[in-house]
Amino acid sequence: MRLLTFLPCEKVLFGHDQTVSLIVVLSEIHFGQPTPDAFKNIPAGTGAFFRWAVFTQWEVEEGDIEGQAYEQCIALALGSGELAFTNVTQFTFPSPTKIQRLVGNFDVIPLLPEGRYELIAKWHKAGDSDWIEGSRYPVVVTYDPPRVPPSPITAPSS
Repeated sequence: MRLLTFLPCEKVLFGHDQTVSLIVVLSEIHFGQPTPDAFKNIPAGTGAFFRWAVFTQWEVEEGDIEGQAYEQCIALALGSGELAFTNVTQFTFPSPTKIQRLVGNFDVIPLLPEGRYELIAKWHKAGDSDWIEGSRYPVVVTYDPPRVPPSPITAPSS
């Protein structure tokens, strides 16, 4: 099996003819900047409500077994190698299809310190314990400074 496409985005749309549109491909995630004390008090595993998706497209290769159940794992790796989350989906390649498209929909995104993280796409035959890595996709988390409201404009006094 070969991974053809692996992209996080805000939305995946399928046309009536099965064409795919990916809306807002994510490479950076921007959060409003909390105070340093507030960030220290955020418990590990906390997330923010944010709808997003991961689109993958796999191709059958010679030697792959028709009707074989496979599993895909999408994981977010922290710098330490620890995983912030994993999402496992089981699928097969319906005959005569040689391409399988999967969409993982998420409602929460983890609150993480600023930095570079990697989404990982892995696969294996259902029941196997060893995963085969398909690809890694870099995602940068950034905290934007608070927006300062504009100062009111006053008319000069005469």
